Amino acid sequence: MGGYLYADGSASLAAFIVFTLILGWLGGWATGRAFASTWRSPLTLIPAVIALAAAVRFLHYAIAGDDLGSIYYYLVSLLVVTVGASYGFVAFRAGQMSRQYSWIFARSGSLRWRDAA
Repeated sequence: MGGYLYADGSASLAAFIVFTLILGWLGGWATGRAFASTWRSPLTLIPAVIALAAAVRFLHYAIAGDDLGSIYYYLVSLLVVTVGASYGFVAFRAGQMSRQYSWIFARSGSLRWRDAA
């Protein structure tokens, strides 16, 4: 799996797990929730997710000594951050819709809402 998701090296797997999977996903999740809480469009997440993925890659470079200019690993980080942001956004929006408009919508799982009728 090394080489596809993270660069080959002694600390690369640990750096991938800590920086990309944990910090990147949680940062994306928190960003998605923050954008949903202000009733913004999901499209406004795009610049924030791009910047957050760049910050994750910088952590890899600054702390783990990975290559900063690797487009491939940036795209891997971007994918993880985007999934986290999308999940946070949709989960928070489902709660918002069911709380704010409880006479119209009811929660239907963690990511959906349905008509209350």
